[in-house]
Amino acid sequence: MYKVLKMSELPPSNPEQSDNDISLNGSEQGIILAVGLSQYCVPILQVSTIIEYERPTTIPHSPRYVEGAINLRGNIIPVVNLGTYLDVEPTPDLDHRYVVIAETPDPNDAQEIIVFGLLIDKVVRIFDMAARTVQPISADGGKSDLSGLVMLGGEDGKSAAEMIGVLDLAAIAAQVKGKPAGLSSMEF
Repeated sequence: MYKVLKMSELPPSNPEQSDNDISLNGSEQGIILAVGLSQYCVPILQVSTIIEYERPTTIPHSPRYVEGAINLRGNIIPVVNLGTYLDVEPTPDLDHRYVVIAETPDPNDAQEIIVFGLLIDKVVRIFDMAARTVQPISADGGKSDLSGLVMLGGEDGKSAAEMIGVLDLAAIAAQVKGKPAGLSSMEF
């Protein structure tokens, strides 16, 4: 049985803010995830659940970044090792790792929702995405796993600002599904 984390268990955007003060209205919130020394964020509306990691069932002949599949509430969900997928070294010897269950529309069929898990080292915090501008980035004709960059910190003039990549969950889902985003089955 998987231990499901409640949103109130996630670190707030402001460490001095209590868990009860976190606005979870969805579209304005993001979750910062860490893999090794790298941090990424995802919109909270694309996250259905966060669970503690348990070794998934191996899927033969799957890409090396697919850890396997889990059965979550009767649904078989592939789990992508985000560190392997992005070629980022994970933090070694962690007692706990987490799987973020993401849901995103299929870029090739808007009627279909793709559900998959992202294996991460930790959930860093929730933050207010609406107060920040997400800067789009160009893949320059290549594959991009980021849909943009968001600047965090530095507003007070004392702390250093940092850029966090916004994961393009639809692009990752398309890779897991085995079809690059934007291609119909007729184009193969």
